[in-house]
Amino acid sequence: LLGSVEVLRNYLHEAYGLTTAEATSKEILNQMTMDNRCRELKDSVQGFLEAGDGVKFARHSLSDSEASDHYENLVHTLSAEPKVKS
Repeated sequence: LLGSVEVLRNYLHEAYGLTTAEATSKEILNQMTMDNRCRELKDSVQGFLEAGDGVKFARHSLSDSEASDHYENLVHTLSAEPKVKS
């Protein structure tokens, strides 16, 4: 799960220019609220970021099926995103 959170952070930085490297999940979500291009994406990834925080900081554990569900939701969400043009 934590590796997938890093993938999401990198995606948000590359696709939307958000400052994610040293930002908290709450700061990232605030940036997403302010950026008109990714407001809808925010709703999809908020639970994912919060679950990652729970694992990383609160030592909350997820079952394999919960982690898999979060991962599958992230893959589905990002695959539905418009492709970034280089």
